[in-house]
Amino acid sequence: MLKNIDCVLIWTDNLEEMRKFYSETLGMKEMLEMNHPKDTGILYEFASGPQFWIGLHSKVKGENQDSARHMINFLVDSVEKTYQELKSKGVKFVAEPFEAPTGGSFFATFEDPDGNLLQLWSKKK
Repeated sequence: MLKNIDCVLIWTDNLEEMRKFYSETLGMKEMLEMNHPKDTGILYEFASGPQFWIGLHSKVKGENQDSARHMINFLVDSVEKTYQELKSKGVKFVAEPFEAPTGGSFFATFEDPDGNLLQLWSKKK
């Protein structure tokens, strides 16, 4: 049966803008680039946890029309520090740093160029 999440995929029709955002703005490390006619994209890998893939898909056009349907959380050392760093790079935040209603966790929510919701997460603000 299911064991773990292996890879998170985000499909786009604007690979270069998404690449710039994830690689340069967020500082994610590219591990592999594929340029196959039926499988084009970029794979990012973290020290632990699932891999992250941004790829072209023929059925994806334009920005995400239902951004609240899913959200990806990125673990950081400090939500406030990372929020300030990304904000200075022009990242569009839809929620400034806040503590979860249940307490003990802090979040800040932002969008990528396609309008997908992403979130910073940490145990400390």
